[in-house]
Amino acid sequence: MGMATPDQDRLLLDALPSTPERKISSMFSSSITVEIGNGASTQFWTDAWLPTAAIPTFAPNLFKAVGRRRLGRSVKDALTDRRWVCDITGAHTALVLYEYVQLWARLKTFSYGLWNLIASSGAGQLMVSTPYVQRTGLALWAGRAWRGPRNFWHAAVPPKVKFFFWIALHGRLWTAERRKRRGLQLDVACALCDQLDETTDHLICSCVYAREVWSCLLHSLGSLATAPQQDSSLLDWWLLGRATLPQALRRSFDSLVLPVSWCLWKERNRRTFDHRSLMPPELLCCILDEANAWIGAGYGCLALLTASAA
Repeated sequence: MGMATPDQDRLLLDALPSTPERKISSMFSSSITVEIGNGASTQFWTDAWLPTAAIPTFAPNLFKAVGRRRLGRSVKDALTDRRWVCDITGAHTALVLYEYVQLWARLKTFSYGLWNLIASSGAGQLMVSTPYVQRTGLALWAGRAWRGPRNFWHAAVPPKVKFFFWIALHGRLWTAERRKRRGLQLDVACALCDQLDETTDHLICSCVYAREVWSCLLHSLGSLATAPQQDSSLLDWWLLGRATLPQALRRSFDSLVLPVSWCLWKERNRRTFDHRSLMPPELLCCILDEANAWIGAGYGCLALLTASAA
């Protein structure tokens, strides 16, 4: 067997797996800067053009959901009409959605604070001032405008409940009706009433089980007239209920609607996956117990819920 040549040795070394050390990568990333210019030669997804870090660093799951052919999109092209959103072609898991919101928030801060890009291009003047849907609120997919008032994010409930309600407003809960449309199951009957198709609006508002829960709570608060009806949709009912209240009480109303909707969804999952069910009075007790635990954690506005039990 002959001796390997230097070129062969180099090829063998290149074939060995090489994982850069985290400290060295962090030192390298912090010691370099990317000059954006008009953004045409800076890659949106891979270059460290944001002040904090490159996108794969703080949003690795979102980065994996980007189509391979879209990784070369420039900053200029990506921020024009928010085209970067169209690059996300992978599964919209909870982690991907969470990192998507993080990226959108960083782009908003960066756009407003550190970069107000006005650059000249061959087609005229390019102005990238805000990729934040022109202050109309957060959109989940390109062309999908935010539904409902944005200030529900200030409701005194845990973040997971706000995120759930945000998904529900956009019709992205994995209800039986949606699962059937995706070919994942055949039965579309509501898990709570077993009468009508299980959609988001039906499950949280118009289902006879859900309406009994809402009626009991709102009746004890003297607001039975605001209870959802058989043909109510979640968004319309919620907005109408807020509109009938003084401005000072709307946050408290949100702090009632969000956790009750959350508990109705958990009851649906309990029946679907655990094959256990609670009657409406039992679910009301669970809602009040959970509200008391959250109040102890600092969510004081939820006292509106516990007041209904008095």
